[in-house]
Amino acid sequence: MMNDDVPEGTPTETDDDRQYLQTMLRMQPTVEADAMLVRRRQYLASRALADDEVLAVQLDDQSLRPQMLQALAEIRHHFWTLPAYQMHQDLKQLATARHPEVAAGAGRLIAVSEQREAFARLAQDEAVHPAFAESLQKIVVATPAQANRLRERQFGFIRPSRNPQYLQAQQAIQASIRRLMQAYPGIYALEQTWLNELVNYDPQWDIVRDGENNGFDTIAGLIVLAVLPVCAFVVWAILF
Repeated sequence: MMNDDVPEGTPTETDDDRQYLQTMLRMQPTVEADAMLVRRRQYLASRALADDEVLAVQLDDQSLRPQMLQALAEIRHHFWTLPAYQMHQDLKQLATARHPEVAAGAGRLIAVSEQREAFARLAQDEAVHPAFAESLQKIVVATPAQANRLRERQFGFIRPSRNPQYLQAQQAIQASIRRLMQAYPGIYALEQTWLNELVNYDPQWDIVRDGENNGFDTIAGLIVLAVLPVCAFVVWAILF
């Protein structure tokens, strides 16, 4: 029997519709954004959408971007203490996001999560400098911008112009990297390009370069001193 109050052709609410709405209303966007995204996609996959509904879904997905970024930031902040299984599940959901920065960040953290046990062993390894191990743990879970700043700080420790004790730092850091390459290949692979730059760096490169720059500055200064009397004479001749 048809309901006279409902115009012909109007979609009617189904049990699945009601269940979906009830589920979404119970969820908290600030802490369950990733789960909401997955649930919505499951629901939408089960029904045909009109063009205006597709547009509404796309706009809704965009509106969840801040919540997804916040969820990713929370995982980064508590990465080393979160329960491994639940964190991995949350990251897998975030990795399906349509936003590149969310998906890439989640993918990176999934790769790091597979090395959590190795990092725990690394922290106890006496062949690895503890400060370097701690810094490496921060780098692998940081945002790209934060990670670059932390990498540059480590490089600064072995540069003669930035650290008077650069030789000791060079020995400690490069020995730690060689230990990584030997005993922790999974961790080494996470930062291979940067670690290769560190382990192959020779402080003499900077010393020679700085010496060349200082020599150029000295020559330039002598030229200026030689030219000044001539300029003074020319000015005196013009005026008098």
